[in-house]
Amino acid sequence: MMWVLAHALGPSQYGAFVFLFSVGCAVGLVATWGQQLVVLKHYDPSNDSGRNKCVLESNFRILGTSTLGLVVLGVVLFLISDVFPQRFEGLYIAILIASAFSLSEYGLNYFRARGQIMWSLVPRENLWRFGIILCGAVCVLFGTEVSGAQIGVFAAATLWGVAILQVVRIRRQEKSLFSQSSLDCRTTSQRYESYSFTAHSLFEALSSFFETILVGAVLGFEAAAAYFIAVRLSQLLSLSAVVASTVHEHKISQSYLGGRFEDLKSTIKTCSIMFLVPALLISVPMVAFGDVIMSQFGDAFAESANVLVILTVSVLIRLFMGPGDWIMILTGGERDYLMLKFIVFPIYLILLWTLSQYSGVVGVAIASLCYVTALHSLTAYWSWSRRGVLTVFPLGTAVSFALELIRR
Repeated sequence: MMWVLAHALGPSQYGAFVFLFSVGCAVGLVATWGQQLVVLKHYDPSNDSGRNKCVLESNFRILGTSTLGLVVLGVVLFLISDVFPQRFEGLYIAILIASAFSLSEYGLNYFRARGQIMWSLVPRENLWRFGIILCGAVCVLFGTEVSGAQIGVFAAATLWGVAILQVVRIRRQEKSLFSQSSLDCRTTSQRYESYSFTAHSLFEALSSFFETILVGAVLGFEAAAAYFIAVRLSQLLSLSAVVASTVHEHKISQSYLGGRFEDLKSTIKTCSIMFLVPALLISVPMVAFGDVIMSQFGDAFAESANVLVILTVSVLIRLFMGPGDWIMILTGGERDYLMLKFIVFPIYLILLWTLSQYSGVVGVAIASLCYVTALHSLTAYWSWSRRGVLTVFPLGTAVSFALELIRR
């Protein structure tokens, strides 16, 4: 998707699209109010009691209100768009992306909880992206000039299509939803948990998209495009982690809630190996041929190869530390996880702003590396000290496995 749009739009307009897309995803993630984590933790497809119905109905009440609020906000921003500087006139497009993104993010995690991997990954991660790729390819093929804002509108419309498809599918599977009048049946502790998950979504949005938004707002759209490409390329190292999370996240929660700690440790060990081994293989060309890889998206991006190298190292460190954040979120450590972020995040923001002023996008990448190293080292330590689960990559097991293969 990146390659096609970078060539279809050019560095500046691609940067404009990246800025709107990042703002939309960040706001949309916050606008889930943590409900995507609530359903992942509490939905049990093997249990037909009223608990699932309670969870889903409370989820949809919150998401429905949030989505309606975002649509209204988008309309208001469109009506007053002339008031903003030219760079920010398209913010209403970002909000429309956000309104669809929050629903699709929830749908993705609902299908994870049910073990329906195809419905979890295909609609947004495949069909939606393919639609945008097709749009960009048509523009390149026919030489049609389009702006980043126009592609943003197309992305918002198609993402709404995906979100509606997911909601319709959920409604067909959960026929008892809102079949009779019901009140919010959550306990006080579950409401508090929802607040914690909301705060987690806020931090997740900031850590995932704030850097690109800051670069676009302060350093310009072309710099944002280069940084976004480097971020997305480095995230290729996490493909195996995405598969592991899709398959095992719900299993972690259910193992802990069911008191099956040996199963929990075994699952985490499997995830740790799945995280790092494929990533190490992918990282070699990223580091060795970073300038060549970046130049494939446009000659102007080749000079940002050092950013790609820094972000690649950052992802490797995060994967080496393992899924400590999952352990904290899914085994009752939400409050401690928030406390860690409250401690680390302000330091990261200061470092991010300072380094961006002196070193541009390279400084932003270095700040990201420091943040990831600090946060995930702390989550790995918490998992070991509080839950007795070692999330760090099991070097001993890996070495023993390699030696056994050599002997054979």
